[in-house]
Amino acid sequence: GGGEDVLSYTCTDAEAVDACVKFALDHRMLVEPACGAALAPIYSERLRGRLLEELSGMRQSSSGDGDRGSSAIVVEVCGGGGVSAGV
Repeated sequence: GGGEDVLSYTCTDAEAVDACVKFALDHRMLVEPACGAALAPIYSERLRGRLLEELSGMRQSSSGDGDRGSSAIVVEVCGGGGVSAGV
């Protein structure tokens, strides 16, 4: 349905690569830096703080909407065909 909220962020190249490394350590899966950009709000303290702050504000502003009390963060992880541990 319509009306879903989408939050968008811009990360640095360093945050994207750092997210790739942390994701590999957490999940034993290599991904490309383009995917690291999607993971950066999860692994970067700077972006995670913004994300959680905005989600908190969305919850408060939507009081009375029962479905909004339990927001889900969805990150699509793809790529990795062009990356190896040596790269």
